[in-house]
Amino acid sequence: MVALPIVVCVYSGEVLKVKNAAEAAEAALSYLYEHYSQSAPPRGIQWQERIIFSEGPVDLVTTAKQFTSDAWSMEITQEFAPLRNIVYQVVVFSPKLGLHWRGSVRADGSVREESAFRQLSEQEKQKTAEEFLRKSRILPPQGGYGH
Repeated sequence: MVALPIVVCVYSGEVLKVKNAAEAAEAALSYLYEHYSQSAPPRGIQWQERIIFSEGPVDLVTTAKQFTSDAWSMEITQEFAPLRNIVYQVVVFSPKLGLHWRGSVRADGSVREESAFRQLSEQEKQKTAEEFLRKSRILPPQGGYGH
């Protein structure tokens, strides 16, 4: 007897335009270019990508992505859900200029603005810069991490 693998294809009809944090960043930046062309990070900017970790017990640690350039920072967090249901939370911030934007990106590519692009006060700018820096310095937990 010969065993043949059976392949089952399921077509849901859904097209996922955003499948990871980098694609969520692209969608958010496209939104910013369309709605805030004068304030948005420059097109063609070279972003450095890194994984950042939350604090807490090893089995509860989550990861996010942080993208940085000379004058801009962007943080993308996501909930643990099936890919088609993931909502990416995006924060775009310029520590040099004090500009800040917050929104969310769904897997279908839709962007929802949660906080319009705005100039932060000096105190808000300092606090946000410190928070971005603090998150970037959290070491990965020993023995792995949650998700």
